[in-house]
Amino acid sequence: MPSALVTGATGFVGSHLVDHLLETGYRVIVTVRPTSLPRWLEGKPVERIAAEGPLPPTDVVFHVAGVIRAGRWEAYLEGNRDLAVRIFERARTGRFVHVSSLAVQGPLEACDETTPCAPVSLYGKSKWEGEQEIWKRRDRTPVTVIRPPVVYGARDSGLIDLYRAVAQGVRPVIGGPKRISLIHVRDLVEGMVKAAEAPAGAGEVFYLSSPEAVEVSDVLRQ
Repeated sequence: MPSALVTGATGFVGSHLVDHLLETGYRVIVTVRPTSLPRWLEGKPVERIAAEGPLPPTDVVFHVAGVIRAGRWEAYLEGNRDLAVRIFERARTGRFVHVSSLAVQGPLEACDETTPCAPVSLYGKSKWEGEQEIWKRRDRTPVTVIRPPVVYGARDSGLIDLYRAVAQGVRPVIGGPKRISLIHVRDLVEGMVKAAEAPAGAGEVFYLSSPEAVEVSDVLRQ
């Protein structure tokens, strides 16, 4: 039975990743902080360990944990760079899968894995710094980087405020039509596991997204 350790397992993407790993026959270990709300882990055959404790040996580590919103640059760095380094340094694994973000790319209409990164937001910059720190260490453990776009699906709370505003008749339009990349969370986690399992995925970056970008206004009409 292959084994996987997941950070951020109590969150939106992490909890779906845990479900998918269990469905595909993995032994799953998750890191849990005292402040975590493990409602999506209840009743599932996962092993819980303290987030700051020793990490057991596993076939793969999925580092999903991070900070999406913060009031200070230092808080972004702590959540998206420094935490990733601490997990990597403690990991005993055959593959380290680092979940980054499309935000590291910057505001481009189109890009692929060869496009130079030029993030503009504090979030994107901190994610980019996290990536670079992990890449520096790839000679010690094979690394795979995943850069998701906007992720949607069950358990998502990130877009609730926008959906509520739309339900009340508010449809924000800033600067004309906007196109965004999307991926359903189940497609994302399936792609993450496939990238982790593929020998050719070591040392690579992957953008995982739906085939076509969509208009924000089309999403809001759903």
